[in-house]
Amino acid sequence: MKEFNAVEAARFLARLRKGETPQCPHCEKGKVISDFSPETAHFFYCTECDFKIILN
Repeated sequence: MKEFNAVEAARFLARLRKGETPQCPHCEKGKVISDFSPETAHFFYCTECDFKIILN
């Protein structure tokens, strides 16, 4: 599993918000997506594993 520093995490989140589907940093097989509009979504998840991002 890849570990992020604060800058890398912010870049990853920016990619998600733009609508990109980056590779999962946990399993490296799935894509991180949301079922809602990526600009306003509070929940992103991996299509292959249990990796989740929850924003409040």
